[in-house]
Amino acid sequence: MSEPPENGVFDPGDERDRDWLCELLDEPARAVAIADTDTDTDAGEAGIRCEYLAVLGLLPEALEPVPVPAGLEERVLAAAGVAESSRTRPRPAGWEWLLPLAATLALAAVALSAWQATRLGELRTVVASQAEELELARDMVARLARMEAENAEQAAALALLTGDGAEFCALRPPASSPTPEAYGTLTMSADGAHWYLRVTGLEPREGYEYRFWFLRDGAPIDGTSLPASASAGWLEVMEGEAPEGFNAVAITLEPHGSDELSGPRLLFGNQRMRIL
Repeated sequence: MSEPPENGVFDPGDERDRDWLCELLDEPARAVAIADTDTDTDAGEAGIRCEYLAVLGLLPEALEPVPVPAGLEERVLAAAGVAESSRTRPRPAGWEWLLPLAATLALAAVALSAWQATRLGELRTVVASQAEELELARDMVARLARMEAENAEQAAALALLTGDGAEFCALRPPASSPTPEAYGTLTMSADGAHWYLRVTGLEPREGYEYRFWFLRDGAPIDGTSLPASASAGWLEVMEGEAPEGFNAVAITLEPHGSDELSGPRLLFGNQRMRIL
């Protein structure tokens, strides 16, 4: 074994110092043993060797990485006793067809997604169209229901007008009426259980409503609000039993919501005629 550097200082230019370091690197186990003991060995030499061992441990971090030499892996695995047959797994025969198959499946998935998107758009269009048709059908059903109700009301009015013992009372505008062109007709069943009023010539007024009154000696005994809209210029009302004891009828214009007879008489009638 070469002598350690003098004064514990390593000189790279000194051949003896280089020989000493080479021997130290070739025998790491011995160097560690020397560094771990403080007997039979000079303390200065043990300290220097410990320092160089520490420097040796830093060398991998200071050096640039280099490619693994060819055949090194095989030599290491052989030295470790790993069998060559277990180092690599051979690829199954015919695996090359998997890549085209995967590409084909991917294209098929894209095409399927595009078809589904197109089909979904078509279905949405069909649903929207069916919703519009359903709404039209509902409107038609509502109109038919209204027409059926109107037909039933007209049939009842016709039965009332042509029934035996029906009574009629014409309503005409008084001389002071602001609606001289208006007129109407009241029809009652023989038993007084139903009455039917048909009026024309009354225009809607903002904030007011027309009311029909049964009168006894000029005083109102019952009143009914007439509808605000007219069909072909006519107001039609079909109601239940007429009050007993009335001897006249009238139509007035009253503030909306009022139950009092306060407005002028627009139409008046007090002559009842019976059809035999």
